[in-house]
Amino acid sequence: MKTAGFAASLVLILLGASVSAWAAPRLEVSLSPQELHPGESTQMTIEIFWPQDEGPYTFAFPSLSLKNLTLSRQGESEESASIQGAVWAKKTFVLELKAWEPGDGTVEGFPLNYTDAQGAAAGSLQVLAHTVRITALPRSPRGVFAAAGGAAVVLLLAGLWGLRRMRGKRKKSALPEENKSEAEKTILRIRQLAEASEKDPAETRLRQIGTALRSFVIAHYELGDAGLGENDMIRSLESKKQDSQEINILRELFARLHEVKYSGTRLTDRDLKEFSEEIVRYLSGKRVVGRPG
Repeated sequence: MKTAGFAASLVLILLGASVSAWAAPRLEVSLSPQELHPGESTQMTIEIFWPQDEGPYTFAFPSLSLKNLTLSRQGESEESASIQGAVWAKKTFVLELKAWEPGDGTVEGFPLNYTDAQGAAAGSLQVLAHTVRITALPRSPRGVFAAAGGAAVVLLLAGLWGLRRMRGKRKKSALPEENKSEAEKTILRIRQLAEASEKDPAETRLRQIGTALRSFVIAHYELGDAGLGENDMIRSLESKKQDSQEINILRELFARLHEVKYSGTRLTDRDLKEFSEEIVRYLSGKRVVGRPG
């Protein structure tokens, strides 16, 4: 496919260099924006240009090593254009990366290998390491909680029936502790923390609620390491090929925990109760004793 945008960008790249001067594909890498907040995304664009009569080349999809970032979406495309009497090819990889907590987010350097038309190794391009700055959110917790995402809406609908059943049972009689599922025990713990306004500050109880949620996820999905961080939990769930919608819900809950934790503003009891009920709605769908398949 020939595009005017590709042709224009290629002309700029070729300024000061003749077509014959190109012996290997040319690599261009960008990462934007380079400053963002937890839960927001940055886009890495990898573009490779080469005279088409040297190819065709096939490029392996990048294998990333990320710190404080997670890959949320990816895509690739190919184009061609006629420049200075020669046909040039362009391969593009687009990677959307989501930020976790304040600090630096890093994409480690990696090789981009390619093969020729016969499938033989033709060469390798080196992508250098890139870093973005992740800063704490300046907005208030109330704004964080009010901005319900699509995943939370789906979760609300899916968990409403289970939540009503659980409340009905609580009114009749409380289950003995030994007969409760891990989800029910975690729900009870989170609600106790949300209501304990005279015992500890809301920020302290938020950290304890986050710990309870992480402990449940590690036990429920049999992730093993009790000290596993949220980022590693998500990667483990993806490697176990758990339901993508459920992974996205957990990713959203973890990200919002970080947003509130690092927002730098005072957390109210009302804010804490609202957020804890969102976690309860997630846990309500996990009340059946057992492990995921």
